[in-house]
Amino acid sequence: MNNIDDISTYIQKSHSVMADCRMLVKNINYLNHSSVNKLILFTYTMALLFAPHCCTLETESRNTSCENEFTCISCTMKAQCSWILTQQRCVKNPNLTCSWFIVNNKEECPRFSVITQYEDKKSDYEISSLKYTVKVSNDSVDFMNFLNNSNFICDSLKIDKSEIKIDGMMVCSTRIKLNYFAEYIRQLLAAFLFYVKFNGITLRLDNFAEPYDTIYEHNCVDDKNNNNCGTCTWNDDDFTRCVKLCSYKDPCEGQNELYISHDNGVENVWNFTSQEVNDRCAEIKVTAVHPLSVTMAGGTTITITVKNHRIFANNRNVTVTVAGTVCANTVSTPKTITCITTPPSEDTYEPPSGPVLVTYTSNNGHVFNIKSSQTFQFYVGTTCGAPRPVLGLKQELYGVGSGGTTVTLNGLRFIKPCIASPARMFVKLPNSSMQFASTYCDTPINDSYINCQTPQLNSSNGWDLNAPDFTRMLNFGLEVMNFAGYQSLYVNGPSTSYYHVLENYPVLENFEIELGGSVVVYGNHLRYIHPDDVLIRFQDALVMDCKVTSAAERSFVCMPNTSVVVSKEMFVKIGDFLTYNVTKRPYVFSKLIWYFMVPWLVVVVFALACFYQINGWYNVHKTFHDPPVNLKDLDTQTVLLKC
Repeated sequence: MNNIDDISTYIQKSHSVMADCRMLVKNINYLNHSSVNKLILFTYTMALLFAPHCCTLETESRNTSCENEFTCISCTMKAQCSWILTQQRCVKNPNLTCSWFIVNNKEECPRFSVITQYEDKKSDYEISSLKYTVKVSNDSVDFMNFLNNSNFICDSLKIDKSEIKIDGMMVCSTRIKLNYFAEYIRQLLAAFLFYVKFNGITLRLDNFAEPYDTIYEHNCVDDKNNNNCGTCTWNDDDFTRCVKLCSYKDPCEGQNELYISHDNGVENVWNFTSQEVNDRCAEIKVTAVHPLSVTMAGGTTITITVKNHRIFANNRNVTVTVAGTVCANTVSTPKTITCITTPPSEDTYEPPSGPVLVTYTSNNGHVFNIKSSQTFQFYVGTTCGAPRPVLGLKQELYGVGSGGTTVTLNGLRFIKPCIASPARMFVKLPNSSMQFASTYCDTPINDSYINCQTPQLNSSNGWDLNAPDFTRMLNFGLEVMNFAGYQSLYVNGPSTSYYHVLENYPVLENFEIELGGSVVVYGNHLRYIHPDDVLIRFQDALVMDCKVTSAAERSFVCMPNTSVVVSKEMFVKIGDFLTYNVTKRPYVFSKLIWYFMVPWLVVVVFALACFYQINGWYNVHKTFHDPPVNLKDLDTQTVLLKC
């Protein structure tokens, strides 16, 4: 008895200690959460106070689209992009914390404009003096003051220059000398590139063309933006490109080709190489293509409209490609080009699509390309003719020497432009002769495959019935009758595709009908049965198709197209020449046992589960209403149970 009292006292003390411990842990957790919450609240408040004034730039991924923008306006017009004035670059979602010079909308972008002034020549060695001035406006963040306190320089290649700052303007000046024209033998002009840099960073102007200026060796009217030149400037992979093409009728420049690119002050003159403009500018671009889609057969006339085509075509040869295919018989008018499409190459598996490329080649071999933004599309026509059907690569076909079985030939253009006329399969024998199937291929219902019957091979046509395995791999192809102009066409399969002549014929032993209505046929050498090659007939029933759903070496399963009547015997036809009579497979005794045992086992298991469920409910009800006689103190019993 004393032992029981001691145990009860110990349990009560233990519960008291545990309760105290739980309270202590709860208080500690409360203090911890309270302290953390206060710290978070303090940090958040300080962030709100200092966010407008300080800013650190988070390193952004090179994959963001913001990095492809090279002016403040184009950058801030994109969502989640900001322009850093001090770095002259566009970033995505900067973590603003320490600079005033981050612009988030185009209204805050400083505007830059360029003024060029020329003075009369000072000596016989000079053409003139050039003054290149950059002005800043809309400067709400006082960026000019930052530039005034920066290391400002004018940068240009091949010419001497000087720089000064005057009343919010950056002025670059140079003297243009006659020897600058020595390398420009073809034209009486020279183009110069000026850069304004601060702290080693190039100032990005609003207009890509403004860093360029053209100087003439002879007197010229001031109006250089005439109707005889086309100019284009754009940014591409951090390079600024400039193209200027002029007609020989231009009074200032004559026939001129000028290509310049630069990257951060490094200038490259694009002479002696092929140049391409990818629909970047209003003055040099393909504005229209009609029609935008034609058949692969060729012979369609298309019209291409090019802005300033009359200028570019002057004394230049014009050629056109559409989706990588030559467009022949090119004819130019002042605004348009017409040409006639040619068929793609015969080994083209898919109808090509792509841009239109107009190429201008000058007499000295300089090539200039204008690529369209429009996509030109070939499609497969609906009548027979070029281009011809093509058989796919690496096909493995299987058949027997008697022929007449079905194989599927994969490829392209079996419907459109079509094998509308009959076609049949052929194989190439080792003696180089060709053996053709005796029946035509099925009418194709898909452009990418066609079902054909295999040819019969025997000694009369040069086939060795005892041929070793390595000679049983034959090349194959298609003969298309009346393909075009009522002439037959041979479509040879690739050298990597083979027709395998099987040494063993299919052997059928018996069959059985499954519960779902499918028919299982047992035998040997059944792996290569084609899905569409089986016909079956039961006693006193019509012949029906039986679609093969799976095939293995010793059996195949097929699904009849109508319900079947159980019969002891079945007639089977495989292909054109293989016929069999097979009997119903006898039931295996072990299978019969399982057919009867499984349903009964399910019933017994379900009955036992119900019995135990009802018995459990009864025991719970009895315990609740008739408690055990030895359960005197429920509270004490509960405490002891918890221990």
